[in-house]
Amino acid sequence: MLTRYIQQGGVIETHNDIPDSLREQLYVEENQRLDRRKKSSDISTYRSTYHPVHLHLPSQIPIPITTTAAESTNPAPQQTDAIGIPGLLDIAVKEYATWHQSRVSSEIFRENIQKTRDVALENCLDLKQIHDDQDADFFVKNGVKAGAARRFVSDIAYWVTRNEDTNENAE
Repeated sequence: MLTRYIQQGGVIETHNDIPDSLREQLYVEENQRLDRRKKSSDISTYRSTYHPVHLHLPSQIPIPITTTAAESTNPAPQQTDAIGIPGLLDIAVKEYATWHQSRVSSEIFRENIQKTRDVALENCLDLKQIHDDQDADFFVKNGVKAGAARRFVSDIAYWVTRNEDTNENAE
């Protein structure tokens, strides 16, 4: 999949460059692989370590990817850029949700953004935690539609940068 994307002219320099549709397909395939593995092996075999996989993409530095069974069952958060959330953490979640709602006209979308905000606040999650975890499934499992959850999780760094630029221009 990734190779085909690169061959068709796609460029991947960071995790954020992977298209959402491709990322979803990778998650689905990984979950299917894990489900098949769970069904076909006993617990001691399941905990064994997988062999490292090396992806070599054109005109990029090779990036080794190593996965163990323990990491597959409890995936570690993806490496994300460090961000700083200014001000009160709960207020930032509310302002971020308001910004998202200002970008859509669909009432269903707006309701799901509000639901995502409510789930985050009910679980005492701030934007940095949500950004670092990159776990849209958490919100989906709490009743949020997938698209709204994915957008809420993925746009935090953009929103922070946008607000920093706006604040600098205002000064």
